Amino acid sequence: MFVGGSLRLAAATLPDGPVVRPWRVRCAGALVERLTGFSHGTRLPIGSQYARRAMTGEIHEDVNPFSTPEEDRDPERRFRGRLAAPVTVITAGDASDRAGMTVSSIVVSEGEPGKVHFLAAPTADLCGVIDRSGRFVVHILETGHREISEIFAERRPSPGGLFAGVAYEDGAWGPVLTEVADRAYCSAAKATAVGYSLLVSGDIDRIETADLVDPLLYFRGRYQQI
Repeated sequence: MFVGGSLRLAAATLPDGPVVRPWRVRCAGALVERLTGFSHGTRLPIGSQYARRAMTGEIHEDVNPFSTPEEDRDPERRFRGRLAAPVTVITAGDASDRAGMTVSSIVVSEGEPGKVHFLAAPTADLCGVIDRSGRFVVHILETGHREISEIFAERRPSPGGLFAGVAYEDGAWGPVLTEVADRAYCSAAKATAVGYSLLVSGDIDRIETADLVDPLLYFRGRYQQI
């Protein structure tokens, strides 16, 4: 079970402006309230420190000319940006409720069973779906999958939803992106509050690998190649 139970925040809004993006939250309610000071039903302003803190672990390429200059960013964020990281897409759910997210903060630990651990915002839709299903699928992207990464990072429009323009099949662990051959199927998912994030862990039930020679990487706010 996830920590904190479930909650749903209202859509995020600009101050005194219209609703611009649905923000569904269904996990770690106590953590969200502790981190932001906002309780259930509160609208979080886009661009606020609270919204930014909620993004840990997700890829959002910095292309905004009005964004905070690197020298003015938190030292932890600058340090993290210097760690070259793999780019993955994690999916969960079924035909009734699917979710996916591009993630670079991920690690695999060996053992019996082996485990996948990744960081996610407590406000992420993916967390709510994993909370319900207890399962997820990790897809390792290669350089030819940048468009997929951008879709699930919500950097590229996807009319009809995240999965509308992506080839996938629903599976027992969650949606499987059929264009991505390297996958891990995980269950018994649990989450722990770590700083401003949730550390989500799952047992590896099954692994599929291919001849991956050109993985997609993320370094200092940009996609990179080896």
